[in-house]
Amino acid sequence: MRIRCFLILLLLLLSACSTKESAKAYTPKALPSWYVHPPQNDSRWLYATGEGVDRQSAVTDALNMMAAGLSVTIDSHYRSDATQTRTGAHEQSRFHSNTTIHADVEKIRISHFDVLQGKEQSFRNYIVLLRAERARIAEGIRNELKTVYAQLHNREAALQKSNTLSRYLFYRNTQKTRPGREQSQRILTLLEPEKETSLFLDEEQALERRFIALSRQLCFRIRTDTPLGHQLHPVLREGLNTAKLHTDEESKKHNCLTLRVDTHENRATSMGLYLARADIVIQTRDATGSIVASRTLHLVGQSSQEYAIAQTNVAVKLKKTIQHEGIFAVMGWEDEKR
Repeated sequence: MRIRCFLILLLLLLSACSTKESAKAYTPKALPSWYVHPPQNDSRWLYATGEGVDRQSAVTDALNMMAAGLSVTIDSHYRSDATQTRTGAHEQSRFHSNTTIHADVEKIRISHFDVLQGKEQSFRNYIVLLRAERARIAEGIRNELKTVYAQLHNREAALQKSNTLSRYLFYRNTQKTRPGREQSQRILTLLEPEKETSLFLDEEQALERRFIALSRQLCFRIRTDTPLGHQLHPVLREGLNTAKLHTDEESKKHNCLTLRVDTHENRATSMGLYLARADIVIQTRDATGSIVASRTLHLVGQSSQEYAIAQTNVAVKLKKTIQHEGIFAVMGWEDEKR
C-alpha cells in the first residue's frame, strides 16, 4: 500500500514538473521598448527596425524598411464578396474580403548605418534597430547618379560614328530608363530639401532634346519585289508609325534607312486547309547599303477557302507579331540590351 502511494505521489510530482517546464518553454519573451516604439525620424537621422533568422538578415530587413520608407508608393485594391446559404429554415451569410497592396520600391544603397540595438528574441529570430544619417544616404545616391550620367555620356560619345538606328535606340533607351533616375532625384529632395538637383534635371532634358531631334531626322523606306512582300508593306509601315518612326518612300535623306523585305513561300494543304508557309527576311540597310539589322520570320497563313486568303493571313500573323514583340524586335534589333 505504501509503495502504491509512493508511486502515485512520484507520478504527480513528475507531471507537475513537466507542466511547469512546458509552460516555461512556450512563454514568449516580451519585445523590448526600442523595437515596439522605435525613435522617430528627424531632420538628421532615419530609424528602422527589422527581424530575421540571424543578425545579418535582420539588418537587411531593417535596411529594406528604411529604403521603403523613402520611396514606396502604395496601390491598394479591396474587394468584398458576400454569399448566402440556406440549411433548412436557417440562413447563413459568409463574407470574404481580399486586400491586395502593391509596393514599388526603388533600389537605394544605404552603406553607412549604425546598429543601435540588437537582440536574439528567440530561436532563429533576431531583432535590430538601425540608424542612418540622411546626408550620407544622399551623398551615396548623388554619387551613383553622377556615375550613371558619366556612363551615358561615354556610351553617347562611342556611338557618334555609328549608324543612325544605333544612336536612335540608345536615346530611346535613355527615355525608357529615365523614371528610375528621376525617382532617385526625388529621394534626394526628400533627404535634403535645401540642396539643388537642377544639374541632374539639365542632364535629362539634354538627353530628351537629342532624342527628339534624332527622331525627326530618322526615316524609313520599305522596299520589296514579291507579291507577298507588297501585302506586308502596309503592316510594316503601320508598325513603324506606331513607334513614332517616319516613313518616306521617296526620301533621299542621309538618315533615311531602307527596310528590305524578301519573301519565299511554299503552298500546301492539310486537313482541308490551304497553307501558305512564308519565310520573311527583313533587312535594315543604311545609306551606304550596309546591313545594320536583319531577321528572318517563319509564318504560316491558313484559309479554308483559297491560297490568296492564306497569304492575307500571313500579313495578319505579322501584325500580331509586331504587336507582341515590337517593331524593333521584328527588324532584328533588341533595343532593351543596347
